[in-house]
Parts: sequence; C-alpha cells; structure tokens
Amino acid sequence: MNKIYILVALLMLSTLIIGCDSVDSWKNTIPGVVSVGTTGAITLETRYTSEPMSQEIAVVKGGLEDINTTIRFSVEKAMLDSMNHIDGTTYELLPESCYLFTQNTVSLNVGVRSGKAVFQYDPAKIEALCGYNTIIYVLPLVAQSEGLPLNKERRIVLYKFKILQPDIRTN
Repeated sequence: MNKIYILVALLMLSTLIIGCDSVDSWKNTIPGVVSVGTTGAITLETRYTSEPMSQEIAVVKGGLEDINTTIRFSVEKAMLDSMNHIDGTTYELLPESCYLFTQNTVSLNVGVRSGKAVFQYDPAKIEALCGYNTIIYVLPLVAQSEGLPLNKERRIVLYKFKILQPDIRTN
C-alpha cells in the first residue's frame, strides 16, 4: 500500500515539474505584435465647418514580448487602387491640400502598450471639391513598424470623407 502512495506522489510531482516547464517554455513562444486599433474602410461624416477636424488612429502593442517599437503611417495610393478594383468603385485620392498629419509616427517604448497618430482634415476644402453628402475622396493609410512586427490583418485603414450640409434653422 505504501508503494502505491509513493508511486502516486512521484507521479503528481513529475506532472507538476513538467507542467511548470511547459508554462515557462510557452511564455517564450508567444511573440509581441502591433496592431492598428480600427482598420478597413471608415467613413468620416462631418458637418460642414470652416475649422479643420482631427482624427486619431489608435495603435496597440500586444503579446508577451515588449520592446521599443515605432509605427509610421504613410499614404499608399496602391491600397486605394486595390480597393477600387476589388469593389468596382472609383474613389479618388484625397488631395494633400485637404489634410495634414500632426503626428504620423507613434513611439511605443517598453512598458507603453498604446499610442495614437493624428491627422487633420479640412471639411471646407473637401466640400469645395465634391459638394455635400457625397463620397469621392479617400485617404488610404498603411502602418509600418520598426521593432515588433505588425499584425498584417490590422495595418491598413482607408478613410472616406462625407461632408454633410449644415443644419440651418431659424427661430
């Protein structure tokens, strides 16, 4: 009977040791990754205003690996061309005079898990080009990373711009 207790105790101890070893080796196999918070085609509907509007682009770092990482956003017309081809649309690239990056680079140092890029767009200039309530222009942005790799499925965002007619009321 004592042999059975000793055998069960040894079996439990070996399972515990093997289990701990598996957890430690598991920790080293999950890489870190960076992702853009919201991706795909996003329509920005804005009431007409003569003031520029700001748009934030969230970036998050995940996984167990945590190293200094820099993410840069760039305008990629090829993404717009690809979307037009796939969707059968004829959107045009938003002219540079209609937007300005106030921060197109995001630095995520060790211990920092999220950040944001910011650009401004000018509803008055967009409206002057295409009028109200239409979507003609798109700003196709692609994230690139130095440090942790980017999640390939969460690195592209295509902003569509729709300027809504002002709501004029009389009392």
